[in-house]
Amino acid sequence: MKLSFNVNDRTQPDPFIFEDKSVFYLYVTADEGVFYGLLNGLSLFWSGALIFCSLMKIHDYTVSRTVISTVASIIGMLAIALLCLIFFSMFSEAIGYFSSLFQEIRIRIY
Repeated sequence: MKLSFNVNDRTQPDPFIFEDKSVFYLYVTADEGVFYGLLNGLSLFWSGALIFCSLMKIHDYTVSRTVISTVASIIGMLAIALLCLIFFSMFSEAIGYFSSLFQEIRIRIY
């Protein structure tokens, strides 16, 4: 059994579009900044579409299964980010508590 992955021809369009945007940025005025934003939006959309198609093709998913998998992954990443935020917040509170506790002990001893 031969295992092969055929992904799209151009799976990384951002460097090419970014070069075009950086050359375009040199000659654009503030009023024409909409076109710069349009190029940026198109490059992000194209990257997302290629990642979506690659996910479908590599994992042999249907469109609905790919959307469900992507949404579940994003929810999981948000949950992990929330847990990290809670951990670091509690850690900084604990440092503040023990710092004030040791300062209070030092003041009462001397």
